[in-house]
Amino acid sequence: MSDSATLEQHPFPPFMPAQARYLLIGTFPGRQLTQKSAAERTPDDWYYGTHKRSLWHILEQVYQRPLPTVADRQRLLTELGLGCTDVVLSARRKQASNRDADLSNVTFQVRELARLL
Repeated sequence: MSDSATLEQHPFPPFMPAQARYLLIGTFPGRQLTQKSAAERTPDDWYYGTHKRSLWHILEQVYQRPLPTVADRQRLLTELGLGCTDVVLSARRKQASNRDADLSNVTFQVRELARLL
């Protein structure tokens, strides 16, 4: 990795409904999401939105409802008492990798996690 690798920022705020009892915690979004500007984002760009959006496809099957937009996903998570966030606020990547092991210069969301927990 070169020292000139771009510092990527987490593009989404934590999602924590008022009545949430559980928290899904990830690491950091894939580069497909962190390297997009707000204007380039689509209605389904949100947490767990890369690698074929597997989580959302599974939840669509389990709960027998479509989840095409962020609002639909937030509504389901709210009904289930689930929040979601990631532990990393910003990081640099080695090459074009989405692997957690290839993140460096990591800044953790310490304040946000403390507030949520």
